[in-house]
Amino acid sequence: MRRSLVLALSLLVGSFIAADSKPSSRSEDARNRLRPFNDLIGTWRTTGIPEGNRRQRQKGFWVAKAAWSWKFDGPEAWLEVKFTDDKYFQNGQLQARLDSQYRLTLRTTTGEQVY
Repeated sequence: MRRSLVLALSLLVGSFIAADSKPSSRSEDARNRLRPFNDLIGTWRTTGIPEGNRRQRQKGFWVAKAAWSWKFDGPEAWLEVKFTDDKYFQNGQLQARLDSQYRLTLRTTTGEQVY
């Protein structure tokens, strides 16, 4: 199930990356590179559904919240997400890298970091 959630978040990030396919130069700051993700800011209600038959899915689903916000430290900027009542994740960060790539780092409920 954790793989499904990571895959879903990766697809979400990938759709935003595809929308902003303009290559970044080294002179652009992190705020400009993360601008396409600004629509994530706020609190989102999420629903997790386990794998299995219909009865198992209906019985085992859960509702959680994901709160996205901007974080700044001097010239550095990133997006942070905090999960509430999620079975798999505690928090995470979305960072823009200088090589026109993005990195989504998530911390699981067991403390493991997933990229």
